[in-house]
Amino acid sequence: MATQGPGSHGSDAAQSAMLARMRDGLRAAESLEVASTTFDSEIPDAQSEYAAGISPELEWTAVEGAKSYAVIVEDPDAHKVRPFVHWVAYNIPGSVTCLPEGLDREAHLGGREGFLQGRTSEGGVGYFGPRPPEGDPAHHYHFQVFALDRPLDVPPGAERDAVIAAMKGHVLASGELVGTFQQLKTDQKIGAEGTEAPGEAPRSGEAHKADDQEDRDAQLANTFPASDPVTAKQIDDGTTIRRARSKSK
Repeated sequence: MATQGPGSHGSDAAQSAMLARMRDGLRAAESLEVASTTFDSEIPDAQSEYAAGISPELEWTAVEGAKSYAVIVEDPDAHKVRPFVHWVAYNIPGSVTCLPEGLDREAHLGGREGFLQGRTSEGGVGYFGPRPPEGDPAHHYHFQVFALDRPLDVPPGAERDAVIAAMKGHVLASGELVGTFQQLKTDQKIGAEGTEAPGEAPRSGEAHKADDQEDRDAQLANTFPASDPVTAKQIDDGTTIRRARSKSK
């Protein structure tokens, strides 16, 4: 029976604290470029959980031979959970090199030609925007994109570690875009990463505008054409938008 060496537990801990791109089995010899029309360096308030928490537009250069892409967004500056996972998206078709702004927080998007989303450190599925403690120095959010030589055999709503385990040894290229976000200290106190139980803090901010949502729906439909279309449905207090796939009879 194999036994672990004295330094193995420390090595595992060090790996778990690393950003995904730096982990064993995920380092790639080739690189790809990652960009966003939503932000260049500073992430807008609208993309944070202090406001509407809208996922940003994200695009990358195509990689020859890629069968799928994965996106993992992490914050290494968080306090209790490091790195804090803000987004896990995988099985993005190899023909797709852009995600539109304002994706829903659902495990499966875009019908049969769509892709899957996993769980964040907050516990939900889909994009969870920056929410650092008020008054903290700016946190850094690493939007990491991986080109893979196969789709991943991972179910919808998977944890990041399950996605990473499936990716090992299959990364053709990777790249990242780093954005920063800082919440200046105010008299209003709401939850922050590492300071309250995940999901406790309410989100505030303006509701999505209907015209903007229609534009995002059109972008998603054009990006992932499928026989299972996606229609918009606004719920809750207007700070979040989810879509319900229409069912054909």
